[in-house]
Amino acid sequence: MRTASYQGIDSVGDLLPPSAAGSGRAAPGQPPRHLTVRLLGPVRVHDGRCWVETGGTKQRTVLAALLLARSAGVSNRRLERLLWGEEPPETAHAQIQTYIYKLRKIAGLDRALVRQGTGYCLTLGPFDRFDLAEFERRAAAGRRALAEGRRSEAADTLREALALWRGPALADVTEQLQLIEQPRLEELHLAALEDRVEADLDSLPAGALVPELTGLVAEHPLRERLRGQLMVALHRCGRQADALQVYRSGRRLLVEASGLDPGRQLRLIQHRILADVPDADDDPDEPARAPEAAAERDEGGDPGPARPAQLPPEWLEPVGREKEAALAVDHLTGGSGSGQRGLVPVCAITGMVGVGKTMLAVHVARGLRDRYPDGQLYADLRGSTAHPSTVAEVLSGFLQALGPPAGPLPERTAELIALYRSKMADSRILVLLDDAADAAVVRSLLPSGAGCAAVVTCRTRLASPQGAAVVDLDVLELEQAVELLARCVGAARVDAEQRAAERIARACDGLPFAITVCGSRLAARPHWPLSRLADRLDDERHLLDELSFQGTAVRDRLLRACADLPGDALAAWCALSYLEVPRFSPWAVALLLGVPEPAAEDMVDRLVDERLLEVAASDGGPAVHYRFNGLLRAVARERAAREAFTAGRPPLGPLFACWLALAREAERRLAGERGTAPSAARTRRLPTGVDLDRLLPDPQAWFDRERPILVAAAAQARTEKRRVLASELAQVIGRLERACGLSALTRRPMAMHT
Repeated sequence: MRTASYQGIDSVGDLLPPSAAGSGRAAPGQPPRHLTVRLLGPVRVHDGRCWVETGGTKQRTVLAALLLARSAGVSNRRLERLLWGEEPPETAHAQIQTYIYKLRKIAGLDRALVRQGTGYCLTLGPFDRFDLAEFERRAAAGRRALAEGRRSEAADTLREALALWRGPALADVTEQLQLIEQPRLEELHLAALEDRVEADLDSLPAGALVPELTGLVAEHPLRERLRGQLMVALHRCGRQADALQVYRSGRRLLVEASGLDPGRQLRLIQHRILADVPDADDDPDEPARAPEAAAERDEGGDPGPARPAQLPPEWLEPVGREKEAALAVDHLTGGSGSGQRGLVPVCAITGMVGVGKTMLAVHVARGLRDRYPDGQLYADLRGSTAHPSTVAEVLSGFLQALGPPAGPLPERTAELIALYRSKMADSRILVLLDDAADAAVVRSLLPSGAGCAAVVTCRTRLASPQGAAVVDLDVLELEQAVELLARCVGAARVDAEQRAAERIARACDGLPFAITVCGSRLAARPHWPLSRLADRLDDERHLLDELSFQGTAVRDRLLRACADLPGDALAAWCALSYLEVPRFSPWAVALLLGVPEPAAEDMVDRLVDERLLEVAASDGGPAVHYRFNGLLRAVARERAAREAFTAGRPPLGPLFACWLALAREAERRLAGERGTAPSAARTRRLPTGVDLDRLLPDPQAWFDRERPILVAAAAQARTEKRRVLASELAQVIGRLERACGLSALTRRPMAMHT
C-alpha cells in the first residue's frame, strides 16, 4: 500500500463528539467519556482525554482481535493461535489473563471487556467510535451515491472514508493476526479507492488523476479496474497510444501470471479506445464496434478464442535429464507410435519427492509450444498435500481459460467433464497435470482431441492410460549434481572450490530440490565460501535444518511423502532408517522387523511404491536389494523420534551377527571345506530359516557383492560400542579380501547415495 494513499485526519476531534474531546475524566454525576479506537493503521485507543498506552505487540493483538469480533466472543484457543501460532507456551492462558487485566485498566474498557464462555468479549458503547466501522459506513454510503449517479457526493463521502486510514491496517500486531485479517481489510481499502477514482473521473479533469492512477497501477499491476481507469483517464487526455500501451503491458502480465487474457470489462475499454469513442467508460454493456483496421493496431487484436498459456516459468533448466527429456518429447510428438490411430499421447514423469519432476515437465512442455499452438493448460493437483484439487476445481479453471462460457458453468462434475471434452475436441492443446496422486482424477482431466497431449507428474506410479509412456527420474550423479549447483551459484565459485561443491552435492544425496535450496542460499550470500555451507552440512544432526532457505525447507517437502503411510509401514520405514548400510535385501528386513520374509517383501515393495525406498542395482545377484536416500533416512529418523514408537530402535545385533555368520560360511566354503551342513561353530548365530544355498551359491561373488554392506555393518557396530562384533566382522572381512585376492585397502567406487 502506498504511503500516499493513507492521508487522514490529524486530530481526534474529527472522530469525537465535542463533549468528549478534551473533557478529561468524567466528574461524578456526569456521563462517562466515549472511547475512540483505531485499527486502520497502528492500534490506538483514545479515552476521551488523551491517547492511552495499549501495551506491547501481543496486548495490542488481543485488543484488535476482540474489536474485529464485533461484540462476539473470542475463545482462548483462537487468541493463543493469534499470539503464538500453533505452538503456544505452557503459560499462554496466564499471559492472556494478564493482557486482559491490563486492557481493563483503560478507562472505558473496564466494563466493556467481559469474560464469555471460554474466551472474552468486547462490546463498544453506542457513542464510542471505531474507525473500521466508520469506514465501512461511509464507504457504503459513497457506493450508494455512485450507483445513483451522485458522483460528486460519492467522491466526497469516499474521500472521507479513505481519510480514516493512517497506513496499513493492524500495523503493530502479531504476524499471525496480520496474515488472517490484513488481506480482507486491504481489499476493502482498495475497493473504496477504486470507487472514489470512478467518481472523480467525472468530477475532476482527467489529467489530474493520471499521476495517482499511474502509481496505483504500478503498485497493483493485476487489478484490472485500476488499469481500466488509467486507460480511460489517458484517453480523455488525448493520449490514446499511452492508453493502449497500458492495456498491452497489463495483458502480458496477466498471461504470465495466470495464463488468462484480461477480463471482459478491460477488453471493452480497449475496444472503445481503438474506436476513439469519447466516453470510454459509459454503457459498458453496449460495447462500440471498433473498426477492423483499429483492432489490427493492437498486438492482442480481437480477443477471439482464448489461447491459454498457463505453463509456469522455467527459471532453471534441468541438468542430466537429456535422455529422459528426449524420451518424453519422442512420445508426445508421435515418434514412438503414440498419437497414431487417434490416440492422445500421455507421458507420466515419476520419481521421489524433490527429484525434479515438475522442472522436467515444464521444460518439455515449453519446448513443445509450437507443436500445440492452441495453448497450454496447467493445473497443480496438490496430490502430495492434505487437500488435493478436485476434478471440478481444475475443470472450472480450465474452462475459464478456454474462454468464459455464455452462461454459468455446470455444477455437476460429469457435465463439466463433458463440456471440457467438447471444447478440447478439435484443439491442439498440451495439458500439464502436476503432482497427481489419483488415477481417476487424471483420467477425468485428460484431453479428448487427437491433436492434444498430456504430461502428468506423480510420485507414485498410477494406473496410467493405455499407451502412456512412463519416464522414471532418479537422483543425479555426482558430476550432474555439481553442475546443477554451478548453474545456481555460478561456475566460477564452483571451479574455485570443486571439492566443497562435491561435498555439498553428496550431502544433498543428488536430490535436485535440495541442491537448488543450497544454491539459492549460497547465491544470496556471495561472501560465503562453499566450504562454509559444506561444513554445516557435514553435521548430520543439523543436516535438515541447514537445507532450508526463506521458507523453503527440504524437510517439509520430504515429510509429505510419508504423511499418509499406515502405522505399520511407517514403523517399518523408521526402523529401517537406523540401518546404516548402503543397501539391504528382504531377508535382512525380515530379520530386523521380526516378520516372515514374504511379509517383509510386501512391506518394502509398498515403501518402494511410495518412493520412500529405492531399488538398488542387483549387481547380478540372486536377490533384489533396496536402499535409502540419505535425506529420506534423516527424515525417517526424525519422524521416529517424534512419533516415539514404543518399540524404539530395532535390535540390530542379531542382523549384524547374521552377516558375520554368512561371512564366516563364505570363508569356510572358499577354503574348500565342503559338507552336508556347515560347522555348528561357524553358523551358531544364523537364525532359523536362513537358506545358505540360496544366499551363498557362489561365495566369492557373494563377497564381491556384499563387501560394502559388511564394511558398513562393521563400522556401525563399532559406533554403537559393539566392539567384539565389530572386531569379528573386520577380521573376517580381511581374511575374505585376502582369499579373494583383494588388498585390504582396495575400495570399490561407490555411488554418491551409498
